[in-house]
Amino acid sequence: MEPKEVSTTSTQPCTKPVVYSVSGSVVVAEHATGVAQYEVVHIGPHRLLGEVTQLSNDRATIHVFGDTSRLRPGDAVELTGKPLSVELGPGLLGQTFNSLQQPIEYNTDTQTVFWPQQQQHQPPAALDKTVEWFFEPQHDLQVGSRIGPGDIYGQVVENTLLVHRIMLPPDATGGTVTWLAPHGDYTLNHDVLEVEYRGRRTKYKMYHTWPVRKPRPVAEKLACDRPLLTGIRSIDTFCPLALGGSATMPAGKGAGKSVVFYSLTKYANVDVVVNVWVGEPSTDLAEQLMEMPQLTLKIGDHEDLLIKKMVVVANSADMPLAAREASVYTGITVAEYWRDMGYHVALTADDTSRWAEALTELSCRAGMLPGDRSYAVDLKSRLAGFYQRAGYVQCLGGSQERFGSVSIISTVSPPLSDYERDPVVAATIENVGAFIALDSRLSQTRHFPQVNWMLSHSKHSSTLEAFYDGHIRSSDEFVRCCKVAKQILTEEHELKPDIGKAGLDSLSQADQATLQVAKMLREDFLRQNIFTPYDRHCPLYKTAALLRNFVLYHELVQDALQQHGQSSSSHKHGTRTGAGGGSGSGSGGQKNSKESRTAAVPPLTFQDIQSALSAELYELVCMKFQDPADGEAAMLDVYSNLARKLRRSMDDLLEPFWASK
Repeated sequence: MEPKEVSTTSTQPCTKPVVYSVSGSVVVAEHATGVAQYEVVHIGPHRLLGEVTQLSNDRATIHVFGDTSRLRPGDAVELTGKPLSVELGPGLLGQTFNSLQQPIEYNTDTQTVFWPQQQQHQPPAALDKTVEWFFEPQHDLQVGSRIGPGDIYGQVVENTLLVHRIMLPPDATGGTVTWLAPHGDYTLNHDVLEVEYRGRRTKYKMYHTWPVRKPRPVAEKLACDRPLLTGIRSIDTFCPLALGGSATMPAGKGAGKSVVFYSLTKYANVDVVVNVWVGEPSTDLAEQLMEMPQLTLKIGDHEDLLIKKMVVVANSADMPLAAREASVYTGITVAEYWRDMGYHVALTADDTSRWAEALTELSCRAGMLPGDRSYAVDLKSRLAGFYQRAGYVQCLGGSQERFGSVSIISTVSPPLSDYERDPVVAATIENVGAFIALDSRLSQTRHFPQVNWMLSHSKHSSTLEAFYDGHIRSSDEFVRCCKVAKQILTEEHELKPDIGKAGLDSLSQADQATLQVAKMLREDFLRQNIFTPYDRHCPLYKTAALLRNFVLYHELVQDALQQHGQSSSSHKHGTRTGAGGGSGSGSGGQKNSKESRTAAVPPLTFQDIQSALSAELYELVCMKFQDPADGEAAMLDVYSNLARKLRRSMDDLLEPFWASK
């Protein structure tokens, strides 16, 4: 019997990780004993970028950010020892990146978009290291000063809108400043600061990197008691948002989310907007990238480009699932970086349902058990972890007190528009502070923006009352008027079945007046024309003044009908007649004379009020045509004069009734 050949290579254990199996965007590597969770690796001869998401014995599950069609078992897996991170520094604003922070270039002249290739040996840098920035050192910082994590040690002018504050990274040890660069032009490769701690000196540049899945630390998380004003009356009144809060809205076709996002980006009281587009169709995404550089923002007397206050993280539907899943973390990390400078940041994520679908497919390919409706079993915790990174905070940096916020506004688009039973919608509503119900049916009645005031709700209404006290005249009236207006619209909704059955004439005078005010609220308050200078953005003081006058008219009419209307007069007349019939003849003459004077004035009707106050009603429905460019004082004078006219005209109408008493 011939002896068998023994291979010398088979007895030697393989110490380097290699590809074991490939399933779509998920790769399993074996011999991965030194791999860490969420570590970035390079796979195969093309060095595809991947992220380790699961470890089991000596095997690692890797989500690959590229095309895996040319991978095969046995390909090498190169460890980097670093998590998926982004570069944070000057040059972020006005840029468009994918989820790996690789720049997306587009040419508005030729209408072309250049997507970065995922399998490059040297991917493009996120920040241009060759551009020179004029660095200004912090005025109160000098050699010998103490500096800690989060402290600002200089600044550069990012663009005409914002100043970029250079901070010590949150994970730095800090120490004593031994050298600080003077005023001058520097690139991002130059050192501008040197710090010594326990005999060890560390040099810092104008940028640093940060892991996308690790929230940036803050000094303290505070209550969200300041409003995020969108300029949309239906949102600022019935569904208020808060700086540092979170909100979601439907993203169905024709729901009107683009109008809300546009108003939020252009007019909201935030300094920076981070747009995250998850799984958008390539054609739609390219069209939006072409339009963005043409949008302008008016600041004072001059106009500037809107893109200068924006950072875009874009992923098309044909990109790898792993890139779609990581995009929201890249966006929120960039938003937290600007928050730490003391700015207010709004992050828009469109949409989280596509993000959840990518997460689900990756989980299934990795062999994990499905959860509710086949979604990923950890869907709720992943959504909660994302929304919890929003907040109004005191920024890190003990020597320099500053405050900032990150507000998250997302969209959801469940299959078949099943908003009641979809797990993504349910988990999202549990973690957000406001739900903006966009209703495509409102567009059929030419009502824009398409915010359904009956279904929208917010948890921030009570926490914002303290802010209204110091920033709105008669702030208690504004809060009360919001509740009264919501009640008027609710009563209209409840009266609609009765109108369909018996007609408008079957309603009482008070109910007819309620329907009139509800119609004015819908058409002359909630409806806005974004293409007009007077209505494309409504400041808070204008919103409060408009609402106050509508509610004032409603209360004047209801009080008048209650005291002098037909039901009230007939009730009083019957009481007097009964009392006169049972009394003696000595007092009968006096009571009969009172009844005759009362009968001489007919009961007040709603039609009488409409006729007497027709001029004031016309001014009431024309209130929104006042242009905010006229100034706050001038506009408030106009609205105050109208309120006085309403009271005076109502007093003139009721004077005969008072004289008859």
